[in-house]
Amino acid sequence: MNPLPATESPAAWVAWNDTAREGLHATLPELVEAQTRKTPDHPAVHYDRTVLTYRELGARANPLARLLIARGAGPEDLVAVALPRSAETVVAHLAVAKAGAAYVPIDIDHPQARIAALLASVAPHTVLTTAALAPQLPAGTPYLALDDPASAALLAVQDAADLAGADRLAPLRPEHAAYVIHTSGSTGAPKGVVVTHAGLASLAADHIERFGIGAGDGVLQFASFHFDCSVGDLLMALCSGAALIIRPRDCLAGHEVAALIERTGATHVTIPPQVLTALPPADYGTLRTIATAGDVLTAALVDQWAPGRRMFNAYGPTEATVDAVATEVSPARAASPAGTVPGTAATGIGPAGPAAADPPIGRPVVNTQVYVLDADLHPVPVGEEGELFIAGAGLARGYLNQPGLTAERFLPCPFGRPGARMYRTGDLARWRVDGELEFRGRVDQQVKIRGFRIEPGEVEAALATHPQVAHCVAVAREDRPGAKRLVGYVVPAAGAAPEPAALRAHLAARLPDHLVPSAVVVIDAFPLSRNGKLDRAALPAPELAGTATARAPRPGPEHLLCTLFAEVLGVTRVGPDDAFFDLGGDSVLAIRLAARVREAGWLLAPRDVFTLQRAAALADRLTPAPEPATEPAPAATNAGGPGLLTLSQEDIDDLTGEWANEF
Repeated sequence: MNPLPATESPAAWVAWNDTAREGLHATLPELVEAQTRKTPDHPAVHYDRTVLTYRELGARANPLARLLIARGAGPEDLVAVALPRSAETVVAHLAVAKAGAAYVPIDIDHPQARIAALLASVAPHTVLTTAALAPQLPAGTPYLALDDPASAALLAVQDAADLAGADRLAPLRPEHAAYVIHTSGSTGAPKGVVVTHAGLASLAADHIERFGIGAGDGVLQFASFHFDCSVGDLLMALCSGAALIIRPRDCLAGHEVAALIERTGATHVTIPPQVLTALPPADYGTLRTIATAGDVLTAALVDQWAPGRRMFNAYGPTEATVDAVATEVSPARAASPAGTVPGTAATGIGPAGPAAADPPIGRPVVNTQVYVLDADLHPVPVGEEGELFIAGAGLARGYLNQPGLTAERFLPCPFGRPGARMYRTGDLARWRVDGELEFRGRVDQQVKIRGFRIEPGEVEAALATHPQVAHCVAVAREDRPGAKRLVGYVVPAAGAAPEPAALRAHLAARLPDHLVPSAVVVIDAFPLSRNGKLDRAALPAPELAGTATARAPRPGPEHLLCTLFAEVLGVTRVGPDDAFFDLGGDSVLAIRLAARVREAGWLLAPRDVFTLQRAAALADRLTPAPEPATEPAPAATNAGGPGLLTLSQEDIDDLTGEWANEF
């Protein structure tokens, strides 16, 4: 074991890591089936006008699991799921788990090149998809179109009862892979994180108890299915007797999310801080608990949303089964408590962290240990900054088909049992004297923008494939407080004069929306420091001012939109023919624009911002906002259970953007 500094007692952090709880060893099918036996007729899944009870969910998933087994899928096989967001996605994920295989969610709205690359790296046993989407898969990909009549006929003859161990090709154990989630990769390609069943029961037990979830509650599943927060939502709902309420794809703007909460009677939600800022203030009478994850939670948001309900902050990389630490926050706790060790100077490993007024990220969850270590992997004293390492039941197996990267990030743990490992997060943190952890930044160039993990190397690798690019770099800039954005910088190839818009289009054809820089700046040469390295601080800020158009905006909606464009984008001038995304807009800012338009008394759908972009075109889409209802609208009901969502599901296949698909 590594020695402790002579001035430091191990008592504090050893006690804070005492999270052990025995008996939490179960696979995902075992967890859900145990709850089904307790609450068979309770609503399990709500999506739009569809509701499935626990009994019905099993009766839909079990035949599909048996069909997958008949096709040769079993433990350690990978089954990709490329389906539109719906209740059927939950059925498919559960069916794959029941078969013993691991599911791999694929975002069907990602560029075709990206989907092809992911499927090539995964080499799935089968892809579960639809007849309409199957032709878009790479040639030779094995697939099962769930809505095809032939598939329906095969499913109809399968037994709908829960599977016994003998029904699978091999016994399913907690150490087997449960799912593979892809995250941004520093090598230029996304990393597939292989997560086993081993930590699922611990996470479920922790969050169900911590958040106070019980039978009859409603857990709003805001995250996309290829973001690991969706796994936490599923466990909290389907292991407690609550209903998993799936956000429709077109439910993007703050007032739409608010309507979803009101109409479904949601009691619990895990939501990124950025989306919480767009949620209109209201009583939300059923909403008892808000948890935030994915980015820094500010004290201002705690002050706004914690009164009258319980509020939590959670932190955890995909490599640690969703959440590794969590804490309850309140306005009184948003600031550092008395006795907290004051901030220290930067260690030289990375940037100084956020202001001390921001809430902590918490303590380790059940069966998890966390360590704050120096460069030699020695624990640092309480109050000092170091790199955060995670160990315990939820630790992922590693990266799919990347043993070198796995060995680099998953290290032997000197503080645990023989053979134990720990994950090097790359995040800086420090222990407070009350046993809470504070997030302090990064040790490398990885950034979080709007809750997404972004490796600039992946963006740079895609940008470098453009024939007119000689050198490139991607950085996160925060030229306005709280407005962090990804910017690409390009040095052209000899004799070339690439257009920034063309470079962004090149990236958009290869990367998901959240990895496409909001601006690309073409410069003659990169600024260098005295030692010859890139001087990131000297890179010029992108010029995002609108063009001096030939005409002023027309009075009324067009003038309003130009004004709000400029306000939301932080630019000095916007003309009616300037494109929102060419001025640095992104899908979160589109949601913020829709919220500002509503405050001004009008309605604007975020999806229209994506498709029309210009104030001149959007002005005709504005409609007056309805007056607030004096009484809440009655919830829709049917035989399956109360509180069904009555929002219509529109076809928005042309919509792109991570908040439609990632969260």
